[in-house]
Amino acid sequence: MPVTFDFSTALNKLKNGEKVTNTSWNNQSGMYLEMQVPDKNSKMTVPYILFNIPCNEEKAGFKRVPYYWPSNHDLFSEEWIEIDYEKNTGTIRKKEGLICLNAREEEELEAG
Repeated sequence: MPVTFDFSTALNKLKNGEKVTNTSWNNQSGMYLEMQVPDKNSKMTVPYILFNIPCNEEKAGFKRVPYYWPSNHDLFSEEWIEIDYEKNTGTIRKKEGLICLNAREEEELEAG
């Protein structure tokens, strides 16, 4: 079982470059948050939280929404966990194990 924490800890982890998700979200969906810090080529001028939503399109990847409004449940939840995202495979892992597969991995598992 992964270590869970509250929203203020999740926010501090985001500020430190970590990625987080809430176990009360449909965790198998692979949604997660990360902080983006604009660079000189960005249209944004201040840091913001990016909401990553997996999509099963031709290319495995994410719909990236450049804002996140925490609900009351998110703010008071103590079900946040830190995750790792493997960019080369599109796989999201809890510190202790798999949470979400990319489309190719799902097809391979179903094929046996």
